Amino acid sequence: MKHTKSLVFFLAAFFIFLLPILAKSQEAKTNFRKAPYLIYNANPQSMVILWQLNESADCQLLWSDDSLNWVALPLSKETDTSYFYKEEIELSIPFHRYFYTVKTGSELKQGSFMSRPKADLQQFTFYAYGDTRTFPQNHNEVAGAVLNSIAQQPLSQTFIVSTGDVVANGNHETDWDQQFFNPAFTNIQKMLANLPYLVSMGNHEGQGQLFGKYFPFQFVDSNHFYYSFDYGNARFIALDQFASLKTNSTQYQWLVNQLKASNGKWIIILLHKPGYSAGGHGNDKVVQKQLQPLFEQYGVKLVLTGHNHYYARALVNGVTHITTGGGGAPLYDPDSSKKFVLYTEKTYHFCRINVSQNRLVVDVIRADGSLIESFDYIKPNL
Repeated sequence: MKHTKSLVFFLAAFFIFLLPILAKSQEAKTNFRKAPYLIYNANPQSMVILWQLNESADCQLLWSDDSLNWVALPLSKETDTSYFYKEEIELSIPFHRYFYTVKTGSELKQGSFMSRPKADLQQFTFYAYGDTRTFPQNHNEVAGAVLNSIAQQPLSQTFIVSTGDVVANGNHETDWDQQFFNPAFTNIQKMLANLPYLVSMGNHEGQGQLFGKYFPFQFVDSNHFYYSFDYGNARFIALDQFASLKTNSTQYQWLVNQLKASNGKWIIILLHKPGYSAGGHGNDKVVQKQLQPLFEQYGVKLVLTGHNHYYARALVNGVTHITTGGGGAPLYDPDSSKKFVLYTEKTYHFCRINVSQNRLVVDVIRADGSLIESFDYIKPNL
């Protein structure tokens, strides 16, 4: 009996020793270098699905509007020599949950998403955060909290915006592989597979070649990274702070035209470097001198930024500036005494933002799911 117990303990210990080796062996068998993820383009009746393989192989995308009846697209074509794939699905039902599967060999990767609504949708929820670089284990915890929020509020499976600094060095493929698309961080990969990802350019994205490759949004200028998209009764404008924003620049004039053409929609601005935050990197003077006057003139009420790794909320002449830099990067100590700053906290977090016809409600949530603060803005005279 004694020998039997010893043998059992030995076998158990040996199995535990083998687990990481077996897991690594299984991981090595996958041909997915970057599992499928979602972004928007200019067509509101479509979804873009992207993925990358380790080596060339036949891939097929299947999709369904009910998870039962599947449409198989023709075999996908590689977009370049790095075995990168990009497919666009045309969708006929607005604000409806669709399902998809990407198949290569015996491997299947699955996800779902909500199609974009009609332009007259008056109420929806989306998510926001930034600065996920360097420590994917922290980002993974934040992503898990986002997934928990969606599980509690299924109609909030809309999209997430990032204020940039996705990885530590955006010029290095290894950073994208290890910090953002790493299959070991399952919450991040599940979030990317089920929530379209819209991001503004950060300084850690480097020269932007890989940023533009992995996030091929409908950029206005092929050499720079600014764009916009509409969702229901809101217009989202992502600016490139590493291209000129002087009053005579192409980007500035485009921004003015975007603001003029918003037609009463909520306008939400995505930046990386904040004009008003709680210390760390200095406040961006271009935001203060060039952009803030436009925001006031055209009724912008919410500006989402990152760059400083904490949460801070500032209010400047009716415009709320949120620094949401707690997506995973090493945290900074905020200084709540800074001018215009109303609230700060050093913590990993995300924002859940509810948009309705005349009201914005922002819930700021820690990685453990607890609430940091909630505030709202009500449009006057509606």
